[in-house]
Amino acid sequence: MIYDINNIFSSKENIIGQRLYSLRDETKTKVTTLAQYIADHHHNEIDTEGVRSLYYKWENGEKVPNLEMLLLICNFYNCEIDYILGKISEKNKQYADIRQATGLSLKSIARITSHNSNSPGHNAFLDTFITSDEYCEITHNMYWIENNCNNISHYCKLMEETKTVIENIEDESEFCKLDDMLYNYADKAEHNGNQILFLLYQCSLSFGNFLNKIKDTWNEQVKLTLKSLETPMPGLEK
Repeated sequence: MIYDINNIFSSKENIIGQRLYSLRDETKTKVTTLAQYIADHHHNEIDTEGVRSLYYKWENGEKVPNLEMLLLICNFYNCEIDYILGKISEKNKQYADIRQATGLSLKSIARITSHNSNSPGHNAFLDTFITSDEYCEITHNMYWIENNCNNISHYCKLMEETKTVIENIEDESEFCKLDDMLYNYADKAEHNGNQILFLLYQCSLSFGNFLNKIKDTWNEQVKLTLKSLETPMPGLEK
């Protein structure tokens, strides 16, 4: 990607300064530490104290870093240049793309990618679950759980509104009519609550079925591993 630095910086001083301050504040980084990093990695010999003074001006929007300085800052914070320029709201563009495609939170994405780096087996389990029929069953039931929760909120709101109206009703027939409506809303809310309990039970059954399936797979893998251990290594036959 080619950046027209003059055009970008002419309108982005404030956002750049805000992002630089935010990055430093979140990471609890001292300006001296960052200035030393920039001085050590810059292609020219530059004074650390001079960079330190410049950095405060960048944060305050008085000046903007040139492209080389900007790239060094990105390397230091391990963030995207587009984040500092205010073009994306996430520090990591890869995370931003995943978030946009999946709707996952940044915390979820960071946890998944962290597990993938430290222990790929964790995400193998996650991949097996997401591609299973049980996952589809659970997500389908979760959709209806959410739907029922929304219905309960709706009926509770109607009940509160009806109670308010009833308090000011003097006509007995009108009172009875509204009272019947109130009980009807309560019955519907209770029905939705029972539906939620049933759907949660179905989710637990689906996940239990999934765990049984992978347990059988693991047992088979263990058997194969044990069987392979029974075979003597070449050169060690009795």
